[in-house]
Amino acid sequence: MGGLASATLLGLACTSVNPAYLADGSEGVGSSTAAEGGSSAADDRDASTTRGTGSATSVADASDSQTTEVTTSGEPGCSPDAPCPEHSQCVDTDGVDVCVCDRGYQDDNGVCVAVEASLDPLLWRLDCQRLTASCSGRDVCTVDMPDTAHMVVTGDVATLVADETTLYAVTLRLRGVVEPKAYLGGVTNEHWNEGGTPNNDGWNTAMLSIEDPPREVFVNAGPAGARFCYALDEEHTVVVRGGAKLGIQVIDPNNCAIANLDAPLPGGEPIAFEGIDDPPQPHEGQFLYVEAIEIAPVGG
Repeated sequence: MGGLASATLLGLACTSVNPAYLADGSEGVGSSTAAEGGSSAADDRDASTTRGTGSATSVADASDSQTTEVTTSGEPGCSPDAPCPEHSQCVDTDGVDVCVCDRGYQDDNGVCVAVEASLDPLLWRLDCQRLTASCSGRDVCTVDMPDTAHMVVTGDVATLVADETTLYAVTLRLRGVVEPKAYLGGVTNEHWNEGGTPNNDGWNTAMLSIEDPPREVFVNAGPAGARFCYALDEEHTVVVRGGAKLGIQVIDPNNCAIANLDAPLPGGEPIAFEGIDDPPQPHEGQFLYVEAIEIAPVGG
């Protein structure tokens, strides 16, 4: 393979480039924050192929020039007998015509192929410890020691490993056991609430955050004061830039959580998910497991 993952020059006729986004949630803070750094699935490679009257340059170099022109196959300098491959364009840079893979694609032996994007699964868990005086009732448990009430915050974060110049539509599957939380305002879709604010009560706040483009969504919207948990199993598609971070987080304001029950006592039963081994099912407590089931360049 040769060329650049996000802006690849091909040793063929002529073609061009397109651009792409993600989030963060970090343990020990009440809201998500942009994480430092980031990684890319794209490896830098030498753009060694040439065409026309000069050597190839990266599309980033070409786009920085005020004189850069983008032409199509058949225009002067691009041979209709040797057009650029699919997902590429012919770029005229200071009189040099080169084929450049669209953003989100990379050169694979003269063919522009999509950069394979990936996102590691995310998991937070609140483990029931025992019943305490501060968390009274058979449907409530303490999730952290000591018994004195204090806020518990935990979460997980992963980077969308992909072309950092490309926006991706990432379809997420959210599964877990979460207690309902009332949110004020915003738009609610199933248990997904965007634009709202948490109700000021003792129930847990669960959220998903995206670093770029910045976005924060609450994922356990439900009735106030509920004494049961949801078997959360939903799919939602978000836009994320390659190299950005996506995070999930739960904030327990009083270290008391509703026990894993699918309905109020006395009829509630523990919720279990097939296909989830961590935590073991049914989990004695709450958890949220998020995985990407589809990742595709926006408009690709």
